[in-house]
Amino acid sequence: MATEVSNLSEEQIDTLLREAEERLASKSAGSTRRPGQKITAQLLAKTPAGSITPEATKDVKPTKTDDVAVRVPEPKKKKEKDAADDAGPDWFGLPKTILTPETKRDFQVLRMRGVIDTKHHFRKDTRRDMFPKFSAFGTIVEGSMEGKGARLTRKERKQTISQEVLASHTSKDSFRKRYDKIQERKQSGKKAFYKKLVGQRRRRP
Repeated sequence: MATEVSNLSEEQIDTLLREAEERLASKSAGSTRRPGQKITAQLLAKTPAGSITPEATKDVKPTKTDDVAVRVPEPKKKKEKDAADDAGPDWFGLPKTILTPETKRDFQVLRMRGVIDTKHHFRKDTRRDMFPKFSAFGTIVEGSMEGKGARLTRKERKQTISQEVLASHTSKDSFRKRYDKIQERKQSGKKAFYKKLVGQRRRRP
């Protein structure tokens, strides 16, 4: 028997296996489907495509038998999303946040305002969401009693909060000091730190 199987080609082996599967399916299932009868491989082969619906297979429950039951999964219902464009009259119609790269950067700067201005104490932000659902950006308008010296020029005006922070001299100085501290901590004990230490010793009288 082993020599006969070894002489068979792959196509012949596939044909034999297919015939064996058909015989097993014909033994386990009848020619017609009765109410409550499970869907088997033979019934699926005889059923035209697209005729099986989720309602037809809803009452089918698999049982512990030799047959293999086929259940068509029901499509999941999409959750209805809240399509509100504003926060409502209680919040004076605050519009929905439109996330752009500029707005994302501005929200990140606002969350890290304690790092930018270390001399002032800000309330800790404990919100889980990185960006609010509703928000609006405005422009500070100078009062009529302010002089020309208190007003910003066209070059000094920026379009976003992050641009204003980067353009201010105080923030640049604080960023530079913070950067130098981090670099000094990272280079401690390394070659650059040793060279700097040797140079300081040589300068001593």
